[in-house]
Amino acid sequence: MEVARMKIYKDSENLGWVGCVHFDRAQQSMLLVKNLKRQSQVEEEMKKRGFEDADSQRRHKREIMDYLVGHGLLQKPGKWELLGGKIAFWQGNPDLQREFIALSDKERPGITTGAQKLFLDKVWKMVLYDEDRLIRAADCTADAEYVEEGGLIIGQKTLLLRHDDKDRDNPNNTEAFYPRFWYLVESIGGGELRTEAIKKTISAPKWIPLLQLHPYFRDSSRYYPFHPAHVPGVIAAARYFIKRDDDDFFKVVVQYLEKTYGKLKTETTAIKEQSWEELTKSVEPLHR
Repeated sequence: MEVARMKIYKDSENLGWVGCVHFDRAQQSMLLVKNLKRQSQVEEEMKKRGFEDADSQRRHKREIMDYLVGHGLLQKPGKWELLGGKIAFWQGNPDLQREFIALSDKERPGITTGAQKLFLDKVWKMVLYDEDRLIRAADCTADAEYVEEGGLIIGQKTLLLRHDDKDRDNPNNTEAFYPRFWYLVESIGGGELRTEAIKKTISAPKWIPLLQLHPYFRDSSRYYPFHPAHVPGVIAAARYFIKRDDDDFFKVVVQYLEKTYGKLKTETTAIKEQSWEELTKSVEPLHR
């Protein structure tokens, strides 16, 4: 468990997370994607065992799932999530990407050199402790993930909320390993909404009614299971509209989410602090 945590917050291609909130106010809905990791795991295990045709997969599905559950490998059932993803060091920081490429061995393309490994060991800190680089990486990740998962190009977006780990270097901390950013997508600059899955772990985007989000899987088809970790960004976006134009619908959204998911204790962090020791201070929500 210790190794897994260390990898999470000292991995140069997993420095944080970005989520994008995009409302259709007329339809009172939000654009989401479904997590298909569980389904993907089962399918991969079946293929690994040679169950290629639909009939054999149907007969052996329960056996495969029991195996994965028994070994603690099976992901939770797929919930609907915000479009977004992990922040890598090179997002928005082409200078660091060029530096990494310059350390490659031209005679052995595709092979990570010793110099590149040393670079990757330190570059995560170069981004996390540099506010300009970190914000650029978050901004760029939001744009890139939105295009990849949704097929849409963001026109204008607002940074609503940021959450930082209170005690990032505490080995007993098992929850918030890295900074998380929630952006409100206010306009689209181009592209076309995807109609099919773009990744084997992410389904095609879909407009989901805001008042039908729910933390648990329900028998009724009226509800859509939505990841609780993504709720703070939705509430922040709703409050953004309430403050701006006193929209009664978004007041209902906040009331519904707080009643359904419980009152969330969301702390945000100041963008100007330079170290993780300073970033333990509480912060105000951000608007850009």
